[in-house]
Amino acid sequence: MHNASQIALGAILLALVGVTAAPAQSQGKAATGPGLLRLAELGDSRAQTRLGVMLSTGRGLPQNFMEAAYWYRRAAEQGDPDAQYFLGVSYDLGKGVPEDWVLAHKWLNLSASRTRAGEEREHRVRMRDAIAFKLGGPGVVAAQNLAIAWRPKLER
Repeated sequence: MHNASQIALGAILLALVGVTAAPAQSQGKAATGPGLLRLAELGDSRAQTRLGVMLSTGRGLPQNFMEAAYWYRRAAEQGDPDAQYFLGVSYDLGKGVPEDWVLAHKWLNLSASRTRAGEEREHRVRMRDAIAFKLGGPGVVAAQNLAIAWRPKLER
């Protein structure tokens, strides 16, 4: 079961990173692919998520969890379910952001609710439920209230 989760997460990361993360490229704009950073800066949520993945994994750019969380947050606020998932995991593990299980639950909950039914959604629900177990009743209520109050903030 654990291996299936790792395989699913790996498949998502590879799909998001794609061919733009060629390790032989030099660091900087060339490593992000043509225009990826520009698209991200202009508010393209998919580019923001992809940039976050590259920064989080160190593929194509130097690993930087704080910067990855910055890009995940921008895309998550716009409603990108993959960015919401990665931001939730960041909060769960304290990678690039302070560990915060309420925010982890909020983002994982939103991600699960915005992901098509199937294996990936089930994985996101299990992740959210694992955080709920750590939080307990009052923390889950606080996280759910944050998720209910959330509205997408489009940048473009």
